[in-house]
Amino acid sequence: MLNGGGYGKHTLFDQETIGEFVAPSEMNPTYGLGWRRNGDASMEWMFSPYASDSAYGHTGWTGTVTIIDPEIGLGIVLLTNKKHSPLVNPVANSNQFFGDLFKTGSYGSVVTAIYEALENE
Repeated sequence: MLNGGGYGKHTLFDQETIGEFVAPSEMNPTYGLGWRRNGDASMEWMFSPYASDSAYGHTGWTGTVTIIDPEIGLGIVLLTNKKHSPLVNPVANSNQFFGDLFKTGSYGSVVTAIYEALENE
């Protein structure tokens, strides 16, 4: 996605296709075609306050996030296994895992730390 749809000598899709993938939905500007977009302030939980307006990404329920910020040529991939940790309180909430409580369980805090580290370089 950062290389215009290809890598090295291999082209997977063209710039027009990328444009279709990341174009904002008419119903909600935070959605693209298979991607979430940094379409408004409601997406700070995922993108951090530092991502450009053109940033897009995808999360996975198990604890993964991908952020692509084409304005600064940045790709972030966070792979965790937070949903494969014990439940905090299975009786009260069968959907909260101990991994959700770790720093890596909050996408925005990790993405924020990466942007801040780059800013301080």
